[in-house]
Order: sequence, then C-alpha cells, then structure tokens
Amino acid sequence: MRANSGGRTQFGAQVRGKALGKSAPGRVCRRDGCSTVLSIYNHSDDCAVHEFRSTRGAREHG
Repeated sequence: MRANSGGRTQFGAQVRGKALGKSAPGRVCRRDGCSTVLSIYNHSDDCAVHEFRSTRGAREHG
C-alpha cells in the first residue's frame, strides 16, 4: 500500500491506533568513543553495535 499524507509518501500497511513513539533527534550512543547518531525510532541509549542482545533464539523456550 502506498499513500500520500500531507506531502509525505508512506509505504506499507497502516497500523491503526498505534502511533510510533519518537526519541529526541541528535542523540549519540552512550559508549565511550562511539559517535554513532541514534535514530529517533531507537529508544535505546546504545547503537546497534553496542546494544545488548541475547544469544538465545526467539523460538527457544526455557
């Protein structure tokens, strides 16, 4: 689906009733020596390289 909303083109299915939260623009990764600017949609204080990720697969239980 493609829709034009106020001069902005949006792609994909619209999710009704669920607004995406945004973080402040211009935030930088909190790790020393890292100058990665974080996305407004990344609510973490770390960039993708420094964020903690579980080694357990999403389908594993227990």
